[in-house]
Amino acid sequence: MLDFYVIGYAGLQTFPTTQELQWRQGCIKKLKLNDHKQAYGIRNIEVKLEELRDVCDEFGAAIESLRSKVEVYTIKFHEEVTAPW
Repeated sequence: MLDFYVIGYAGLQTFPTTQELQWRQGCIKKLKLNDHKQAYGIRNIEVKLEELRDVCDEFGAAIESLRSKVEVYTIKFHEEVTAPW
């Protein structure tokens, strides 16, 4: 096996072999694939978070509606209780 040497800024360095280059390229491909998977996962989480916000808003509106009904029924209840029989 022949190693080629080059003088660089850090001193004497060797050129990477074909196997090293292939290994590095494989690592880079795996990292890029992981980046894409993570980006896809983040997008899915953001979509689910937006859906949860919408549902939370709907529940908030339903709760406010129930609160107003409670007030109306409380008034009616007190009217019935205090009515002369």
